[in-house]
Amino acid sequence: MKKLEIKVETFSVNLDAATAGRNDRDPATGAYRLHVCANIEADEEFKNLSANDLKARGFPSITLTERLLLGLTFFIATDRNGQPDADERHLDRDNTTLCAGSRRSDGFVPRVSWDRDSRKACVDWCSPDYFRSGLRSCSVVS
Repeated sequence: MKKLEIKVETFSVNLDAATAGRNDRDPATGAYRLHVCANIEADEEFKNLSANDLKARGFPSITLTERLLLGLTFFIATDRNGQPDADERHLDRDNTTLCAGSRRSDGFVPRVSWDRDSRKACVDWCSPDYFRSGLRSCSVVS
């Protein structure tokens, strides 16, 4: 049996606490099934749309917890018999996923990207009105 080691660095923010009670779906309130986009990059159809735009149009969006679990699942599923880690094993290589299904207490929205230089998945926050072509949400069906 292969041993899986995951290195988690200390965050200055507790991500669970930051979005507690402000997620469209939350596993803490019970199990649910979710179908997520099967792309390396978030959905191109959602480029140039802010979290507020997506909400106003009724598009269900991925939460921060779901995106982090999706990234971990993809990383594990693309293991090549213990070969060294490579950028190909990560989501959001060229764009950033807007986790519009989650909010912080001030209304800011988490976004997740892969930083090739530091070789880390990065979480930061943006205004719910912020948009750009490289910032895209991922549609979900629950």
